[in-house]
Amino acid sequence: MMRLFAKLALGLAASAVATAGAQAAQLVQASPSVWWVKGDRPGAAISSVIVTRDGLIVMDATCRSEGTAVWLKGELKKRFNLPVRYVIESHDHEDHICDLDVFDDTAVTIAHDKNREAIVREGRNTSVPDITFSKEATIWLGGKQVKLLYFGPTHSDNLIQAYLPDEKVLIAPDFMQRGKGLIPDFRDMDVDNMLETWNTVYRMYDIDVIINGHGGVSPKSDILNNIEYVTALRKAVLDEMVKGTPLPKILETVTMPEFKDWRGYSMWLKADIVTMWDYLYRKREPNVGPMHGAWQNVVDKIMNGAAEATNTANPNAAEE
Repeated sequence: MMRLFAKLALGLAASAVATAGAQAAQLVQASPSVWWVKGDRPGAAISSVIVTRDGLIVMDATCRSEGTAVWLKGELKKRFNLPVRYVIESHDHEDHICDLDVFDDTAVTIAHDKNREAIVREGRNTSVPDITFSKEATIWLGGKQVKLLYFGPTHSDNLIQAYLPDEKVLIAPDFMQRGKGLIPDFRDMDVDNMLETWNTVYRMYDIDVIINGHGGVSPKSDILNNIEYVTALRKAVLDEMVKGTPLPKILETVTMPEFKDWRGYSMWLKADIVTMWDYLYRKREPNVGPMHGAWQNVVDKIMNGAAEATNTANPNAAEE
């Protein structure tokens, strides 16, 4: 309780600063029942709100703009004067779910099974889920149906989306890039399952509006841009790996000029190549020969480095 009071006090102070200076956060309507928070920092994670006659459903919150969970709680009371009945956590990454425990006084928190495991393990600054599920779940509140969807490991192993079939809205944090933009990296993405999921959602779901995790909303067609870029990059990197091109040379060779006008090209391309290489490296075995030997050398260096690190940390390790 004291932690909640402290967060509310900090939120009031932050709101006062926002009012006096920078442009404050605001709620933007995406459909008759769905709103999203447009913060003062474009890259901040987005919160979404579903409004029903019997209460509200909040999905995600940010710590990186004025539109925090504390700000949102006050704004929802002023605008709708309805209790928040459910909180949905899209995945365990803290920049998307921080401070959601400010709603614990009225709301039940729902997430994927693996989300709860990660939140508890990592000590995330958020609400610990009360209800978890493994594949799909449905919330009915005030006559509104909200389907929670899990497609397997995509961006993290616990990312879910919220779908309102009656309003054709998909709330999809960190599911894709808005418009034409490169993905920051593939470090925590199952690339092949992500491609399959994009294709499934595009073909199988009736969607007019997608609320992204960052930057705002998208039409359904933006999914195709993500498929195009990731498919092309995967092929380009894999083709070089099959030829035996080492990673430093791949970084020089793979330039993806057809995407040079896309958002994030100069900032993210090299990170995308490295993390795509890492993803594919863990999925394929080179043929017997020089490249197989080179692959084994990498493994040996990793193992030797781990052993040296262990010995440094524990000088007596070799004697035990």
